[in-house]
Amino acid sequence: MNKISGKSGRIKIGSVISITAATAAGGVVTVTAANTLSVGMFILISGVLGMVDLNNNGKGHLVTAASATDFEVALTTTQTYTSGGTAQRILPITDWNLNVSAEVAEALDSESGEWKERLIGKFKDWDGDYAALDYDGANMYPVGEELAVELDEDDANYYSGSAIFDNFKTGVKVAGAAAITVSGTFKGNGELAKTHS
Repeated sequence: MNKISGKSGRIKIGSVISITAATAAGGVVTVTAANTLSVGMFILISGVLGMVDLNNNGKGHLVTAASATDFEVALTTTQTYTSGGTAQRILPITDWNLNVSAEVAEALDSESGEWKERLIGKFKDWDGDYAALDYDGANMYPVGEELAVELDEDDANYYSGSAIFDNFKTGVKVAGAAAITVSGTFKGNGELAKTHS
């Protein structure tokens, strides 16, 4: 198997929530949504129009305040929210190792009588391990469930797919932050695709 490694990425957890408004004042953005997020969670925001500074391109914001109708993140911007956007809890990955079987996978079985098709830049069999951050006091996600994962190769390229996380352990509290280190292993469930941004 080929081995690939990296230093950033994200594991997506829970439901995607829709953003309906956002206002900025004094280095804080208050985001209006039917909120299910808690203080200390890391979140991925995407698809916001107008206040595009709020879109964090996979790096993650930290929720600094939360209620049933909104949440806050630290961000200085002079932009005005127009419409759209979603937020989702993530675990920001700080280190990952990936084992892949082949960069060319067959889409059709040769016994089908059809011409073979190959999926370029996609992987047929993959697994790996990771280290990440989570918020202190988090309800850990269930081991054995399938979650979406994105593994950054660099600023422009990343791998994405769904994996079953079969091992999970907590580490130490991060000094000066409301976060803890976590680590574990995963097995790919279906296609892993490489995306060029």
